[in-house]
Amino acid sequence: MIIFDSSISNVSHDRDFGRIEATVTFVAKVAQGQPTRMVRIRTNVPTSGGASLRERLTKDAAVLARRLPAARRNLAPRPVHEGPMHEERVA
Repeated sequence: MIIFDSSISNVSHDRDFGRIEATVTFVAKVAQGQPTRMVRIRTNVPTSGGASLRERLTKDAAVLARRLPAARRNLAPRPVHEGPMHEERVA
């Protein structure tokens, strides 16, 4: 997975557990030839760490995106519909 851009919002600090919680939104490409997808995940990381807070939050969100079924559906290629979509009505 290649992450092109990420933004972090709704950040909060949980002092009792020493964690930072945030919503991470990123644009990623799963495989070559596939379109980019936008993914939004709520995640948390320890307050202290080796890398920057932004890097740790983005990395953790990417790992979750690969593992969570709802996020995987968002990362999966979407079928292309030919022609207009319609509904069948049942009387």
